[in-house]
Amino acid sequence: MSDTQNFRKSQRKSQWRETKHDHLTPQYILAKKRYNQEPHTPAEIAWFIEKFTQGHVKDYQMTAWLMAICLNGMNGVETAALCDAMVDSGEVMDWSSCVHICKDV
Repeated sequence: MSDTQNFRKSQRKSQWRETKHDHLTPQYILAKKRYNQEPHTPAEIAWFIEKFTQGHVKDYQMTAWLMAICLNGMNGVETAALCDAMVDSGEVMDWSSCVHICKDV
């Protein structure tokens, strides 16, 4: 990486940390993972999944976020929050009334 690219990258990071964010946006979620490689809070992940299922987050934004996760990974808290958000994003079926449930032994 050239000195110019390193300077631009460090400049973006410092600008991002100095900016106050009063509300979440898809751009904030993406930049946090892509540029700063910082972990997301469970609230940020839940918000992002909720807005995606409502159609407020575009497909290309979700794709970019997933690519950032592929490249940077997720910690255990983020993974659990993503699973919870995905479960909460749809209809949860109640199987408690089923008497005969097959179990692998």
